[in-house]
Amino acid sequence: MGAALRVSNEGGGLGVDARLRLPRGSQLGVVVASDYLETAHVGGLVTHGAATAEVRLLALVPLVRSPRLELDLRLSSGFRFLRDVGTPVTNGRDATRSSTELALLAHVPLGERLLLRVGAVIVIELEIRPTTALADQMQLLTLGLGAALGPRALLYGTVDAGGSYGFDGDNGKVVVRAELGLRIPLGDGASARTPF
Repeated sequence: MGAALRVSNEGGGLGVDARLRLPRGSQLGVVVASDYLETAHVGGLVTHGAATAEVRLLALVPLVRSPRLELDLRLSSGFRFLRDVGTPVTNGRDATRSSTELALLAHVPLGERLLLRVGAVIVIELEIRPTTALADQMQLLTLGLGAALGPRALLYGTVDAGGSYGFDGDNGKVVVRAELGLRIPLGDGASARTPF
């Protein structure tokens, strides 16, 4: 179980996720998040002020596991709902997007308490209502560090940075996003060293 504060160069919000850890280290879960974006595209049109709600399913599969490294493939997919809460002229528009994220992540233990994460992330958002279009496509590098607060809690921070391209005419942009979170593994054999 985990909760995280999320910030980016577009806004910020809060996310909560619950995961079930399977016997061979795989994880299945659900993520629920909400953000406020200072600038966004709703229905292909620019808005200054958008609220989002997101729900997605998540799977993390270890590809390589050793005492010094765990290489994981993470896939999450779901829906993102946007609502224009900006200027009175445009207020009230909304959009629905399918959102898929694919990541290759390496988790490296650093001593007894620290866990380093490095990797690459691809995000694709397709708007399915009110238009049908590629809303966003991001290619990001990710760097994170987790610190065990005890045997059953991990405080972590991540930074993702890269490029983004979206709706026709929306030029490429630089994306920087960060997350500060707390994971609390539950159940027998739970450990703060679980990949995040």
